[in-house]
Amino acid sequence: MKKLTLFFAIAMIALTSKTFAQPTQQESTATASSTATVITPISLTNDTGIDFGTIAITADADAAGTVVIASDGNYSTTGEVSVTANSTPAPATFTVSGEDTYAYTTVLPTTDITLSDEAAATMILNNISSNASGKIGGTAETFNVGGTLNVTAGQAAGTYTNTADLAVTVYYD
Repeated sequence: MKKLTLFFAIAMIALTSKTFAQPTQQESTATASSTATVITPISLTNDTGIDFGTIAITADADAAGTVVIASDGNYSTTGEVSVTANSTPAPATFTVSGEDTYAYTTVLPTTDITLSDEAAATMILNNISSNASGKIGGTAETFNVGGTLNVTAGQAAGTYTNTADLAVTVYYD
């Protein structure tokens, strides 16, 4: 009897579920392709640093001035400052390489860079500029970075350096 009751219960469930089933909906499926292009990573190397040369100032206590190195390699001086004949100021040089024909942006420091000597005397480098084209050709591009070195009145004799703060960044547009 229990088997017969179980059989009828199962049969009722089977018949009832078909009666209340939802109608089948029409379906359509499409497939899309997926692609990705990986380009050569952009790379930047520093070839040389900015060299302001050997600088002379007049003995006047109020003597001050600048040495300006343009990104095209030309230099000039202002005030009571001169570059000695036995030195040739030059901009920093960088080489950028990457995917042919791609554009890139150059980011230069916008804040003052402090150069120091061994006795803690300082000079300020600012107005950083570049002649980067912003376009990678069939070969790597070398570009220059220049700036203005501010020589104060009574600047102490010495060799002034900063090896960390002239950071140049490039990235693809």
